[in-house]
Amino acid sequence: MPAARYWRAIGLQTHEADEALELSAFHLYLGGTRVDATATLASTIEPSSGTLGSLQDDNTATVCRWLDVSAPGFALVWDFGAGKTADVSSIRLGSGAINSEFLERAVIQYYSDAANWTTLESPVGLVWPGPNALQDLPEGGDPNFGKTILLMPFEGANNSTTFTDKSLSAKAVTVHGGAKISTAEKPYGTSSGYFPGTGADYAKVGTSVDFAFGTGDFTIEARIFIPTGISGGYAAICDIRSQASGAGGVLFKLNSARNLGYYYAGEISTSSAVPLGAWTHVAICRASGVTRLFIAGTKGAEVADTDVKVTNHCYIGRVYDNANPAFSGYIKDLRIKNEALYTADFTPPSAPLPQTGAGSLIGPSPLRTSVSSSPIQLSGGISGPAAPVIYGSAIAHDVQDFGPYRIYGTVELKGTPNLLLRRRVQLYNQRDNRLIRETWSDATTGVYTFNNIKGGPGVLYFVCTFDHTSQHRAVIADQIVPEDM
Repeated sequence: MPAARYWRAIGLQTHEADEALELSAFHLYLGGTRVDATATLASTIEPSSGTLGSLQDDNTATVCRWLDVSAPGFALVWDFGAGKTADVSSIRLGSGAINSEFLERAVIQYYSDAANWTTLESPVGLVWPGPNALQDLPEGGDPNFGKTILLMPFEGANNSTTFTDKSLSAKAVTVHGGAKISTAEKPYGTSSGYFPGTGADYAKVGTSVDFAFGTGDFTIEARIFIPTGISGGYAAICDIRSQASGAGGVLFKLNSARNLGYYYAGEISTSSAVPLGAWTHVAICRASGVTRLFIAGTKGAEVADTDVKVTNHCYIGRVYDNANPAFSGYIKDLRIKNEALYTADFTPPSAPLPQTGAGSLIGPSPLRTSVSSSPIQLSGGISGPAAPVIYGSAIAHDVQDFGPYRIYGTVELKGTPNLLLRRRVQLYNQRDNRLIRETWSDATTGVYTFNNIKGGPGVLYFVCTFDHTSQHRAVIADQIVPEDM
């Protein structure tokens, strides 16, 4: 990403034509970290009320208002100071009291060569977060998100028994016994996964070839909170095995002294212990034939390891055969990747792990969506990996097909009842068969949306939905007339 002393926002448009703009915050972010707090913010046109400080003071009760941001030359400019630069990947806005005066689109630029402003991206379709409120934190994105084979943030309502895998493969997770979502303890977010500590309390991910790392690299990490000591010989954080010998699998565990351990064709453990009553990051990582264990980012043990990992299931909070007492405590952001993330001491992540790739640079909030009464239906059984929704921040470059119209719908598996699916959806211009946009339907609702497309008399589209598991043919819905947004 670019690093520059000067950043600016131009081309500002609000949700209504009168162009009055009222904001309580305008922050610049790199990933999930705010970077503009030390910058000096200026405006080429003085606000009609409030001060620019209201956009940086983290107080959504104070606002800054302009009567007309459509005036020629209007810009907000951030100066990071002589000899200083900042990388920016996204923005976060705070609203005022009125929806119509919230920012709907802008152009974000940086000045790096002392000659020209360069456009980073042009976010469109910014959604009002409610009166005097901040938008959700932008997701930084993981450039190697495709290497994430399991990602369980354990977010949800208190006492929920739904554990969701946020990786692209969206693996099914079954929850057993008293395992559940709890809001009692969490390092960030609103909740974590609670495991009471009996052999009946666990979660299971079914057998998958994704766990067959062979002799290649892998990383397993999580944040854990242990209220009391470990009973019995050891307790599993996760167990990717199907035989007691450990060969071909990974048992990531704590022993009775709370040392972090790895059992495979051999066994290693740290000499230091995971503390009681505190959230602690733990990780196991194999890189180029060496496996290392980390507690709070500090390496505690390593071993040469060429054990061939095979296709397996994954138990969370219990060993696969229930041979030892189960994990008793809380787990947050359990992530498994088929790449090596850590080879030396590191600073553990202090924010939720990314749940998307790092494709589009500006993505401050999702676009608006609706549910169609005419779902696309697929017949037969479909299961398998999915991919993230591609939100429409890139559509500012789509001059030929841009407009104030939309098409939306759902993808379903035909049955009793119908099953809502996450599948790849492409939008084509029906006149010349041009591919216009691509997205993925939502894993929970099955909804897909194409916003800000061209419409009007004679403009027709067709939508093609693909089954990426190759069990069924594509489904096409044609003669689609876009509607006003």
